[in-house]
Amino acid sequence: MTPSQYARTVPHHTVYGCLYVRDERDRPVQLRSVYGHRSWQFPGGNLEPPGEDPLRTARREALGETGLELGLDTPRLLLTHFVHAGAGAPLNKMGLVFDGGRLDADQLGRIRLDPAEHDMWAVHALADWRPLMAPRAFAHLEAVEQARRGEAPAYLITHT
Repeated sequence: MTPSQYARTVPHHTVYGCLYVRDERDRPVQLRSVYGHRSWQFPGGNLEPPGEDPLRTARREALGETGLELGLDTPRLLLTHFVHAGAGAPLNKMGLVFDGGRLDADQLGRIRLDPAEHDMWAVHALADWRPLMAPRAFAHLEAVEQARRGEAPAYLITHT
């Protein structure tokens, strides 16, 4: 079997990379999407072939979405996220969430959103994000924060 023949026999999926950033008080910073349910999310997005890896994707997307070069010099993986395909998403999705570090007040003030993707950004204490997010999205945020603090495994499975 050739590699291209084999590729047609295995499940297809998408891969994303994003950065979990916080302010100086370790409060999560998120961007509000202009798509669909206008959900809150980390800076990041899907890999662009050829040859892009999830960390490079996360940094490229964060620059495009915030105008800031984000990410630590020594990357730290916080969460591996697997999303099962379903009616809303025909492909499985695998995501890697990296620690994007802390932003000081000056950096926060320099955030420039891409209006084609996000219409606002916000900083809140973890508990204050709960009423602003769908339960599954908040569970994702909470899992990332627990992993950052070393309190839980950094693996999450969700269904669409």
